[in-house]
Amino acid sequence: LMWVTAALNYTEIHNDEGVESDVCVTIVPQSKKNSVSSGEEVFCTHESYYGGDDDSINKITFDFGLGFPLGPDTKLDIASVSKIFTSKLFTPLPEDEAKSRDAPKSPVEVPGLGDVSTSLDLLALNFEALIVPSGTGTNEDGVGLRSARSPLRDRSIFPLPNSEVMPLTEFKNVEDTSILVRGLGIFRSMLNHYVAGDTSIRILIDGKEVKRVCPVPHRPGERSAPFDAVVPLNVDIPPGSTIRVEHDLTSHLPEEDVFKPTPYDLAVYVLYEHSDFSSDALVAVGEEELGNGELDLNNDG
Repeated sequence: LMWVTAALNYTEIHNDEGVESDVCVTIVPQSKKNSVSSGEEVFCTHESYYGGDDDSINKITFDFGLGFPLGPDTKLDIASVSKIFTSKLFTPLPEDEAKSRDAPKSPVEVPGLGDVSTSLDLLALNFEALIVPSGTGTNEDGVGLRSARSPLRDRSIFPLPNSEVMPLTEFKNVEDTSILVRGLGIFRSMLNHYVAGDTSIRILIDGKEVKRVCPVPHRPGERSAPFDAVVPLNVDIPPGSTIRVEHDLTSHLPEEDVFKPTPYDLAVYVLYEHSDFSSDALVAVGEEELGNGELDLNNDG
């Protein structure tokens, strides 16, 4: 998988409404219906849209460079989830109203499926993906990308006052040779659309900062570009060394410069070169002896 382009259809969004959307690329075994494993959800981005914008369609581009391998027993899943917010403070659009805007139109005959009811395509996801045979293009030597997701599993976070550092999952190189981290994918979603947020992300190798990234701030009533670009890093991680992500987020109401705690989601995807796709080179610290995290001690999936 070399690249993906995606676009959400915002044409039915009113001028005073905002939309928060996640778009994710996942590679999973064909036997799986969903995934919570690092290295399968390879990349996610978040887009904030405001209905007052002139452009109702914005193309998101994931360019992975080396590309992600798709084995014969795997499947590629590209999907999105969105939530619409009204102009009234802290009031999401009711589900029944969203469904009424996307009311089915006349059935259309689809070969092999018969009559299928179509809709107005409210927030429909349209995408293209480039998939090439292995051993061609930029990955002729068999090296491709793996993705280590930090934090390893989903969890919503509350920002703390005074910009306290929030650590995420730390990963260790368990290989006998150094691995090259090509870049980072960044995902941040303010779960409360009406609260502004500013984020600072730091990448540390063996406790030493090697990269600092400040994603586009979130502002209610304003459109923010998705974090679709891969942030270049190009650093080697020696055997036994660790890579850690730290961040802080400050949040406040737009009209007030006063701290306002609100939940948010944040994940950083560490994209690294690896030729053995049967195992991970970066393993979450504390799970090295658990079969690369295959033992689910707390039954959370």
